[in-house]
Amino acid sequence: MAKKESLLSGTLSWKPGDIPSPSGGKSAALDFSDALMRGNPKAHELLAGAGILMDDVDIVEARTKYRPEEEPSMADRFIASTYTYAKALGMTAHQAKAIEPYMAAYRDDMRRAHRFVLDNAFCRYVTEVSSSCRPEKLLYRLQFANLPYEITWIEFDLKVKVHTMRRFHGLDPDIPDIGDRLGLLLHRMSDTVACCQIVCEMHEIRNQLTPTLICYFFSLDEHTFTRTDGRMSGCLPFIFEGDESPWMNQTDVTRGATALSIAKGSPWGYALQDGKSTMLQSVDDLKGLGVPAFLLRHGETGFSRMWHALADAIPRDNARSKSFANVMVSEATEFAGMMRWVVCLLAMLNEVPVEVHHVRPQGKMRVGLTTKRPLFDYHRLTLRLPKTKPIQWIERRLSNIERRHKAHKVRQFWRTYLNEVRCRVDEHDWVYDYDEGYRLCGKCMAYGRLIHEHVRGNPELGWVHKDYVLKPKDQN
Repeated sequence: MAKKESLLSGTLSWKPGDIPSPSGGKSAALDFSDALMRGNPKAHELLAGAGILMDDVDIVEARTKYRPEEEPSMADRFIASTYTYAKALGMTAHQAKAIEPYMAAYRDDMRRAHRFVLDNAFCRYVTEVSSSCRPEKLLYRLQFANLPYEITWIEFDLKVKVHTMRRFHGLDPDIPDIGDRLGLLLHRMSDTVACCQIVCEMHEIRNQLTPTLICYFFSLDEHTFTRTDGRMSGCLPFIFEGDESPWMNQTDVTRGATALSIAKGSPWGYALQDGKSTMLQSVDDLKGLGVPAFLLRHGETGFSRMWHALADAIPRDNARSKSFANVMVSEATEFAGMMRWVVCLLAMLNEVPVEVHHVRPQGKMRVGLTTKRPLFDYHRLTLRLPKTKPIQWIERRLSNIERRHKAHKVRQFWRTYLNEVRCRVDEHDWVYDYDEGYRLCGKCMAYGRLIHEHVRGNPELGWVHKDYVLKPKDQN
């Protein structure tokens, strides 16, 4: 798909009410861009009337291809796929029975998850910030990358992410065989440790979604990952002890050191030589990955719940099982740098203003043979950015966590996540659950997460000790 050689210009006009106005009528450009991104038919009709084809690259990237109020989200499609996965892979009845408990666990997680969808502009900005993020900056952004919920689902347009990354690295942005969307299932295992499982489209089978065999662990603080870290998510960190995988033969065992090095470098996606962001083109490029010493104990590759499901269902000597090790290597190549992207996303969610739109799709979706279930509701996230130099503005908002601070203790506090319609600061009616560490406003349903006391900064630079003095209200 090529861009047009000449740019079209002109005036578009519409009647009040034809297009929703997020700006309240203050900015026609903002209103039109928002309508185009959401797939508004009137916005597309206006473009067609002006002679602008919908095949233009900028328009294709800006618009959302589905109408969120009418069509199922990726979360709904994933739930449906868990009922048909065994049949799609041609499994026997015995194998289907073996993987069913794992599929049921995925379905339970999706029902309990707080679900978010990034609009295309949000996805593009996160990708640009992540692609230009040096390892030193990433280390300090990690301190703000905590998950607000025990289980979080985030989905976005994969083509927008890949196109943005390839442009950043000077590559041709248009490549075939890219899935439309990608989903991330994030488990908060403690205040500082989380696990990310990736859900993508199967190229071999149309409309079938499946979790990858690998997953990624990350920690806000330095952490030594053990077998107990993944119990809540059903995952297992990659701890190479000779015969970890039922698909590894003795030749694979001798390559354990190389596999361990790849597992350490894949979450961050930095080049071995200069520590710059890199995009892998082939499996051989995995050897060029490196991880700085200060990030070594902040991330780890692991075996996902899907890996355990297939390990239980397919015998070690089965011909199909021998290809799964190659699949895992391919996934490590394709998703290298994903944790860097997630860390930047979570830091932006905590530090950059975000608008939240609650979407309640209508209708039901078929699951299994005869059952139908209501579509999931979710929150659509949009960044609130200035019209000029948005990337520079985001970097400035994140700069307060990138300076080389001395180590200091941060006292316990509440981090609040507001809805589109919300109370004033002094009007919230908070209901607290200290055992689970959250609070909920009974009026506007705003959510607060209790962040426990912790340490930020670099102890090697020294320590700063702070005292808090409480004064009566009548004192100045």
